[in-house]
Amino acid sequence: MAKKTGARRGRPPKKRKPPTEDLVNMLAEHDKVSTSELGAFLSLPARQVREELIELEKLGIVYRTGSRRGTRWHLG
Repeated sequence: MAKKTGARRGRPPKKRKPPTEDLVNMLAEHDKVSTSELGAFLSLPARQVREELIELEKLGIVYRTGSRRGTRWHLG
């Protein structure tokens, strides 16, 4: 039996582009947005959105206010 690699019919799995541009656009359109709102808008899991936002925060592109459930992201 052939070894499964996760790809169907020998094709590599589709790679989605990083949501960076879409995240920045959404933040530009809205004053403040939660991680779950961004995830729902982009049809991505909140965890993936949060990881991307943290990277953007390190670069100084976005910043956050609040904590835990009250965290909102802003364009920096």
